[in-house]
Amino acid sequence: MTFTHALGTNNYGPAKFIVDGSAANGTHTTIAAALTSSSSGDTIFIRPGTYTENLTLKAGVNLTAYGSDSSANQTGKVIISGTCTFTAIGSVSISGIQLQTNSAALLAVTGSAASVVNLIGCCLNCTNNTGITFSSSSATSGINILNSTGDIGTTGITLVAHSGGGPLYIINSTFLNSGASSTASTVSSSAAGILYSFWSYFQFPWTSSNTGIIQFHYSEIYSGFTNSTGITHGSTGSNCLLIQSAVSSGSGSAISISVNCTLALSLSTIASTNTNAITGAGTLRNAGISFIDTSSLINTTTQTARNFDVGGISFDGGTTVMSTYLTGTFTPTIFGSSGAGTPTYTAQNGYYTQIGNIMHIIAIVALSAITSATGNVSVGGFPATIKNQTNGNPIGPFDFSSAGYTWTAGYTSTMLQGNLNAITGAIIQNGSTKTAALLTIVNTATTFDYNLTYQV
Repeated sequence: MTFTHALGTNNYGPAKFIVDGSAANGTHTTIAAALTSSSSGDTIFIRPGTYTENLTLKAGVNLTAYGSDSSANQTGKVIISGTCTFTAIGSVSISGIQLQTNSAALLAVTGSAASVVNLIGCCLNCTNNTGITFSSSSATSGINILNSTGDIGTTGITLVAHSGGGPLYIINSTFLNSGASSTASTVSSSAAGILYSFWSYFQFPWTSSNTGIIQFHYSEIYSGFTNSTGITHGSTGSNCLLIQSAVSSGSGSAISISVNCTLALSLSTIASTNTNAITGAGTLRNAGISFIDTSSLINTTTQTARNFDVGGISFDGGTTVMSTYLTGTFTPTIFGSSGAGTPTYTAQNGYYTQIGNIMHIIAIVALSAITSATGNVSVGGFPATIKNQTNGNPIGPFDFSSAGYTWTAGYTSTMLQGNLNAITGAIIQNGSTKTAALLTIVNTATTFDYNLTYQV
């Protein structure tokens, strides 16, 4: 008895559609034919082989290799050489397949529909063209790349050109660059397009522009072997950031931030030998950067320090912790110790820096008059209370310029002495053979300058 196998007969159990180059081993010999026969909810299984086809994906129809035939590397058991295009409303998944460029993108999500493509456990082999074109204008379109690998096989190409309106997610994926291409993948959306990278590695640079958003979380950009800038940030989109990520760029600057653009870095690592590790005319929001190569210079036009709380800095194993660093301004005042009086100020400028429990202040106070003031000259308005400790009054230099003040006989200098447990101080005259005396306040035009360092 002779048995024959007709095309379209399925000998693989629940698999409804099977593609194989041999008609004897599947229901279809091309993926395109299987797509034509399928409808939403179907899965097309693809047996090992290279399928040189340009495909129009169908919403709800998934493409997959059998588990043992997965092509999540460049050995390529199941290869689609050509462009997979998706423009319809809905989603499709491609699993375990090597997508390979054939002088055009391997994946194109275009048009204006809410088109979503999931690439799961795939290999994206960019041999002769940039791999992915994502230009759908829909804010609910998207590409999700999960647990995948890829390679850039020659110069002048890259992984992705994203100008669309939706998100591109790259999660737990690795992309190499055997062709040593310095061409950057781009996020150039003028809508709500965004790149989210989580736990992923890229051996090529990235560029942002227009209002596209880039976010790298726990990821690494390595462009060191081409000595090219790892991230060129030219987007005015909000919330562009790197969190616990790394950029290594060799002799190129690791990051360049363009004018009117802002990039935030938090707990990230920069490796560059360029004079300027981070450069550009834009703004860097710095919330913790480690520089691990020879350069640590940041020369962006603006750098904004963000709060970075590590529970204190210790130099003795945690026994003593420095937990405060503050800078700011305060408003210094002058008054009489017995009668405060009414001052008319022409300048009140005070500046402070607090490091740990040490406060340093610099001030200048100018008055045209101080009426009804009695007693001795007192200064006030300090930004923090002086610590109350035995014989701990701080002393600092004090100067005044006024014809109305004269030295008491035998005194040759003045000092500012801070008052314990207060935000004020007194002016003390000193002489080599005299007991210190307080300076009496005078109603006159005067300028006072002083510095004081004290514990808080």
